[in-house]
Amino acid sequence: MKNSNMIEISTGLEPNFLQDILTKDISTLDALYDLVDNSIDAARNSIIQNGNYEKDVMGLPKSYEGYKVHIDISPESICIEDNCFGMQKETLANDAFYIARQSQHQYGIGQYGIGLKRSLLKMGEQYHFFIDNGRQCYEFDFSKHSFNGSENKIPAKEEASRGDIKTRFTVTRIYSEIQGEISNRRWLENALAGFKDRYSLYFSKGFEITIDYNGESMGLITSSLPGIRRSGPVSPTYQKKNIDGVKVIIQSGIHEKYYLKNEEKYSLSVNKTLTNDFGIYFICNDRVIVKASTSHNHGWKTKWHSEYNGFICLVHFISEEPNKLPWNTAKNGMREDSMLFLTVIDEIQPIADQYRSDINKHRYSPNPKASATPNSATPNPSSSTVPNPPNNAGHNDPSANTDTDGTEKSISPPITDHGTVPLTGNGKPVPNPTNTKHLINYALNIPRNLGKIRNIYLELKNKLNVQETPYSTAALLRSLIELSCDYYILHNGNIVFNDGSTTEPVSESSKLRVKILGVAQDIHHKDPGLINQKQLATLKLECPKRGTDTGSLDILHSTLHNYSHEISPQQIIVAHNNFEPLISAIWRK
Repeated sequence: MKNSNMIEISTGLEPNFLQDILTKDISTLDALYDLVDNSIDAARNSIIQNGNYEKDVMGLPKSYEGYKVHIDISPESICIEDNCFGMQKETLANDAFYIARQSQHQYGIGQYGIGLKRSLLKMGEQYHFFIDNGRQCYEFDFSKHSFNGSENKIPAKEEASRGDIKTRFTVTRIYSEIQGEISNRRWLENALAGFKDRYSLYFSKGFEITIDYNGESMGLITSSLPGIRRSGPVSPTYQKKNIDGVKVIIQSGIHEKYYLKNEEKYSLSVNKTLTNDFGIYFICNDRVIVKASTSHNHGWKTKWHSEYNGFICLVHFISEEPNKLPWNTAKNGMREDSMLFLTVIDEIQPIADQYRSDINKHRYSPNPKASATPNSATPNPSSSTVPNPPNNAGHNDPSANTDTDGTEKSISPPITDHGTVPLTGNGKPVPNPTNTKHLINYALNIPRNLGKIRNIYLELKNKLNVQETPYSTAALLRSLIELSCDYYILHNGNIVFNDGSTTEPVSESSKLRVKILGVAQDIHHKDPGLINQKQLATLKLECPKRGTDTGSLDILHSTLHNYSHEISPQQIIVAHNNFEPLISAIWRK
């Protein structure tokens, strides 16, 4: 007798659930890359199973010579063919099309068991497969409905090998929105750039990918990953560690094509083409995941500055078990909540800052021969060709897209209203620059607890020789001026800058011109003996409203932000003496 108090509860999957959930957050290009990842995994399996293969310094196969992928793309169909080994009968029958069965590939790049299925579901409704592994041959057709969660089986025809190892699968009945995408030539350009970036290391090892687009051959795709110079003004670095079974190797150094002005191979035009290459690269089992980043989320903890130009940092994660690697399922980004990833990125900024320090010693050296002499380099285990950085890179500084090494053109000292012999803000002639060693020869009452400002002052007073290091001296002088103004603003609130017709409040976030003139006006108003009217007028002249490259402030700005602006020791001495009344007034004894 049926119990009237019982009900039946249905279970199962909506037919479109898997398609929606698997394809929601990936692009068509990500789906295409997933299919290529499968081919590379098959090639690596073949190499490892053959045994006696040569390894690179990462412990990964050194060569993929002979392995190829060909992609044929049109609005009607997408076909991928490779010679990378093919599936065995057991794998095909039990694993290949089983949703979410994790990959067992050693050092694989398709770890979640969803890449192939997700790619098919993303692109179209109908699929044809042909697989020849050298022993057996399999051919079958199926549709998206085979993935609806039921116990449906896909029948495959089995026959003897035709003697040519090959895997070919074709997607037809392409979705209309996908057809629209791939019909756009820009989509093709993005696809080609993506292949260059993601598979750069495989290309450098001999792997080949070719593409036909609407019957037009795109030719062989080549690597875009920049190499690191083995010698030069900055020696390459190499760090290796093992974290929870994952090998981490960090390589850094100067871009292989980037040269400083005082080096023989220097080319400003070449350097300008490289700016999008600089930054951090994250690489998992040879697959480039992130290229040329200067994002805070990737370990770049400061604002990008042009003095980092040329910097390349390659962060390799290597594991036999791909599920241990800190990448997302689409392999287009890192899992930024991964403890492994968070541990590693803490290492990056100190490496970048050391690079900046080392290269600036040569970038601003007055002795070209000294800079042109290569350092004794540490071994660089990267391949001779090592992709291209984002510009998801976060280059927000206006100078990020310029070279800081200068040009061959020299710029003469500016002609000022002070006459043919430059005068200081006190109306005194500038000392002979050849007789001036240290920029500051007077005492400032900077409290010892203000360590940063005090140390900048002491370096200018006792250490930096303006004759030998004019650029470094200028940079520190600019820092001293701005930090001094910031200190004054913080301790003397409600400062207002009067520009004649308008007024505006002055804060630490104001432009430096506004801070300088606002502080100077405030000091003059409170004590005209500290900054007199003539000195105030001089400061206004040296801080023009619009940059003209003739004011002292423009010279200091250009030292940091204008690659074509060269300076002389005399210019820095003039600039300092124009600002000396302000500096002295802020730190009066």
